[in-house]
Amino acid sequence: MKTITSMTLILLLFSCTGKQNEVNELTSIAVLSAFENTQDTYLSTFVDSVDYVQLESSEKSLINLQPMIELTEDLIIVRNWVRGEAPLLLVFDRKTGKFLREIGRRGRGPDEYSSVPESYFSQKQEILYTLGSNDNILTYNLQGDIKDNFKIPEQFHTDIEGLPDAIASASFETYLDSNTFVSYVHNYSGNEKKKIILFSKDTIIKIFPNYLSWERTPSRNIIVVSPIFYHSDNRLFFKEPFNDTLFEVKNNELNPRFVFSIGKYGVPYALQNEYITSGEFINAMSVNNFTENKYYLFFTIFKDRRSYLSYYEKITKSLNVCKESDSYPSSIIDDINGFLPITEFHINERNELISYFDALSTRKWLNANPERARSLTNKYPWLKDFDESGNPVILIAKCKN
Repeated sequence: MKTITSMTLILLLFSCTGKQNEVNELTSIAVLSAFENTQDTYLSTFVDSVDYVQLESSEKSLINLQPMIELTEDLIIVRNWVRGEAPLLLVFDRKTGKFLREIGRRGRGPDEYSSVPESYFSQKQEILYTLGSNDNILTYNLQGDIKDNFKIPEQFHTDIEGLPDAIASASFETYLDSNTFVSYVHNYSGNEKKKIILFSKDTIIKIFPNYLSWERTPSRNIIVVSPIFYHSDNRLFFKEPFNDTLFEVKNNELNPRFVFSIGKYGVPYALQNEYITSGEFINAMSVNNFTENKYYLFFTIFKDRRSYLSYYEKITKSLNVCKESDSYPSSIIDDINGFLPITEFHINERNELISYFDALSTRKWLNANPERARSLTNKYPWLKDFDESGNPVILIAKCKN
């Protein structure tokens, strides 16, 4: 697809998984009331065990900020964002953290990829999805071999008055199953009639309509607020900006599952352009970064220009907001090993919670907590000579069943 030159507001993603309860009714979650009783939240509430792996640092394997990490039984896979360039796909040994290989090649050639979607890895198939520079999708196995290379249907390009020519209105997001792929149609015009497109290797399967609209102020600047797609229990879930409902994407329908009650503190879909261009957007309240398992739906609440890690208990139907501390933002306290608190994570299809700590934050924590650091060093000797300029530490925890 064509590259879009724009100012982008990125909504971060947590992903969580495990066998999931069916939701037969639309469940309303009252977001505001949860702030009446924020509380300390402990890692042992959600997991049985925790392990840490430091990824090897080398010229070919250095990881930038905000990596997206996936696991197999033997491997750690990293989608690495490099400023000004396409992401890298790196593979490390799960037990030792040793760098093994890069997946594919970046570039504009027929067998090279230009970008990697956020939801890029199929745990079931052990396939990685990338986007080529010629409106094509390339898939790789974990050894780095190309498994498939096919074109995206031509209908994804839409001419919009007042915008640069040949903008691709639909972005490749992820897979629905091994034969079905998903694109989200950005409502650049304010009156776009398509929302999500399902397609196969040779045809469009389904177009889900968009019934919402907004009035766009003519401008050559395009501000994109990214939608959220995540997998859990071999199902695909979706929430778009300025819409209060979280959906499941199925072959024939978008099934509404949760609606987040924010009231006057949210951004109405019809007024999104006004909020963004005026700067009011950063003062509004929103929910994003979703993940879930059998018992919990995790997400982030953005309020008063701060992020609050939150979780909804499906059985009791209660929402909890993790408390802040003097030193750390809203987070989960590691009461198992007493290490750094967890602010960002997702859980994969193996029911493993995955997080990371950048090298500089890890070094600062080790210096500030010498007694706990000595205890951890006995279990993880590599902490003794930890390099603050190296790769992050990966946290892998087994979720409770």
